[in-house]
Amino acid sequence: MSAGRTQSLDEAALSHDDLAFLQYTGGTTGVAKGAMLSHRNMVANVLQVAAWMSPNLKDGEETLIIPLPLYHVFALTGALSFFSKDAQAVLIANPRDMPAFLKVLHQTRFTAIIGVNTLFRSLLDAPGFAAVNLSRIKLAVAGGISVH
Repeated sequence: MSAGRTQSLDEAALSHDDLAFLQYTGGTTGVAKGAMLSHRNMVANVLQVAAWMSPNLKDGEETLIIPLPLYHVFALTGALSFFSKDAQAVLIANPRDMPAFLKVLHQTRFTAIIGVNTLFRSLLDAPGFAAVNLSRIKLAVAGGISVH
């Protein structure tokens, strides 16, 4: 680290078409794979989702529950979209630990949650979920296969 401090960095020229992320995807719907996401793709996706959320969500007033790993494309783009609305994010590191997950839901006045259908099914089946205060929730977004 100390040797690196003496080095200079060359500015990298970036375009909208340059690769921004190699994101994991497909675990819930098929074979896992890396999606190549450009800077243009990420900016467009964040702006599209933020525009779609605008009628329901107020800048700086929302709290999002993210019970998905940020290395997954759905979680990352969802998180970035909410960050563009100046939302607070609560990352659930291990949503399979249902008692700990429910504890966070009971303690947090959240207004939005993102997840996949298997996660939402697990929540609905979990003892204690019926007592979670959902009165502030404005938006629940499901990714992956269809939610029934």
